[in-house]
Amino acid sequence: MLSRFQKPKDIHGPLNYYRQLVLSQIVPEKRARLEAVYKSPITVSTTLVWGDKDWVLSEAVARNSYVDAGCPVDFRLLPGVGHFVELESAERLAAEIRRALGI
Repeated sequence: MLSRFQKPKDIHGPLNYYRQLVLSQIVPEKRARLEAVYKSPITVSTTLVWGDKDWVLSEAVARNSYVDAGCPVDFRLLPGVGHFVELESAERLAAEIRRALGI
């Protein structure tokens, strides 16, 4: 995975993701904005593609994501795939996207 980060700018997106994740927990205004988002259920069909070897978040967390989504979630487990589904199994992810879109 580290080979994807050849230049300093390559890591800006991932770092900003985690920076905002932390800030949304400790800055009251950001926390309130996040909680407002959670109060609005997702209104379109939702699919979650999850690697069963994910070492960051458990399968139980993934399967319960419908609670935060506020809607049913089509849970699709990819055996042998870890946390970075798009990097580890791009073809299987693409197949799941095509399936979800009906193409």
